Amino acid sequence: MSGLLEVVALHAADAQRAEAGGADRIELVGSMDDGGMSPPVDLVREVRRATSIQLRVMVRLREGFSTDGGELVRLKGLIASY
Repeated sequence: MSGLLEVVALHAADAQRAEAGGADRIELVGSMDDGGMSPPVDLVREVRRATSIQLRVMVRLREGFSTDGGELVRLKGLIASY
């Protein structure tokens, strides 16, 4: 059986353990509140230094899955910072 193992991580140590355990990809979140929120920019840098596997960063600032114009600007800025 083939597939992709993606592991959710909250910290660099989580990402390192996931990679050591055979994960193919990390989903990095800043918190698990409301299904996952965006992590701080410094955390993304720290995890990138700690692991070499693919990294997907949660880009979400509030509960739900919709946004408005003001939040969209904030999200784009966050993405650029990552």
